[in-house]
Amino acid sequence: MHFSVIPLSSLIFCYAFAQGIIKTATYPLSTGIPNAPSTDDSGNTENQVKVHVVRVGANKATTFEPNKITAQVGEMVQFQFADGNHTVAQSTFDQPCVPISMVDPKISGFYSGYMPTSAASDMLPTYTIMISNMKPVWIYCSQGRHCEKGMQMVINENSKANATRTLENFSALAAKAVTVQMKEDENPTGKTPPSPSDAAPKSSEAPSKTSDKGSDSGSSSRSGSSSSNSTDSNDSKKPVSGSGKNTANIIVSALVGLLVFAIVI
Repeated sequence: MHFSVIPLSSLIFCYAFAQGIIKTATYPLSTGIPNAPSTDDSGNTENQVKVHVVRVGANKATTFEPNKITAQVGEMVQFQFADGNHTVAQSTFDQPCVPISMVDPKISGFYSGYMPTSAASDMLPTYTIMISNMKPVWIYCSQGRHCEKGMQMVINENSKANATRTLENFSALAAKAVTVQMKEDENPTGKTPPSPSDAAPKSSEAPSKTSDKGSDSGSSSRSGSSSSNSTDSNDSKKPVSGSGKNTANIIVSALVGLLVFAIVI
């Protein structure tokens, strides 16, 4: 029996390379936003995005839970609409129940639109924004008198910079305010929203909805997601289906056959 060492070595090398193809095709990295993320600080690894979850109208209450969070630049805040018909609208501290775009036309802000849902529903509507800076973001629900009744929250409160600008004082101002309501997907200024500034979030929606261009904390989107609660911050290594693994298997099978043939010869 005679066979060449060089062809045999080449076949072994190709076999090992093909095995590498399988691993790469089976476990890709993902930086997508998870459907049911967690606020847990543990378990975050490279290429994962931390997502803070805020429940809107949970237990039929006119509240955001939690109503005060701290989120770093690049992190997400996902609003999960648990029950009722609520909105997520950006305002200013001085005018708690008025869209920020009516106070400062240069900032279009973000607005989820009305999100009707039932507590018994298997799917929870969601609205997600990405934080682009550490400036305080003041938020209210524009439904009825929900804002006056306490449905407000803040992201990145900074009482060290200004001791009077706290959530408690924001809520006190809201209790005396008059809520400015908006129609579905309405731009309250009646003007074309300007390009996002570095002081506010950019806003966009899923293709099934009309796009919102926002401006005070990051990009935003809304969708439906499963109502199940998860403790994982991201599914960054979920196996994917595709032709990569099948192709690699074919290559391996062919190389094994050639290897056996070379040995026999």
